[in-house]
Amino acid sequence: MTIYYIDETNGIFFLELTAITIAPDETDSLTRYQYTADKNGIKTKVYGLGHAWRKAEEMTCTAGGYKVNVLRDSLGEFTNRQDLVLIYTDSSDAVFIERRKDILSKFKSFDAKVVFAADNFIWPDPKLK
Repeated sequence: MTIYYIDETNGIFFLELTAITIAPDETDSLTRYQYTADKNGIKTKVYGLGHAWRKAEEMTCTAGGYKVNVLRDSLGEFTNRQDLVLIYTDSSDAVFIERRKDILSKFKSFDAKVVFAADNFIWPDPKLK
């Protein structure tokens, strides 16, 4: 099954899916994440490799926006990509169990440009629920 959408101005576009994540080091969990993505036909892009991440400090101060800042600084390469769906996930505790076509089909069913999912735990401010 090929996933595409029709833009009345520009024609038909085939959708590409790329999973993006942030990881400071090559770890077993990152390897597992990339392996399951590859097995399910999903391209991956890892940001932050080789950069120190002060995780303990981020939970207690305003540096908690580390991942947001890395994404902001890195996503420019995808500007104006009408044929691309980006999915952001953690890689330390995530694997892919769905095939690319199923993820894209589910995304298209929302009929939205942006879809968010969240855990019950919201840091840093529980009032944001």
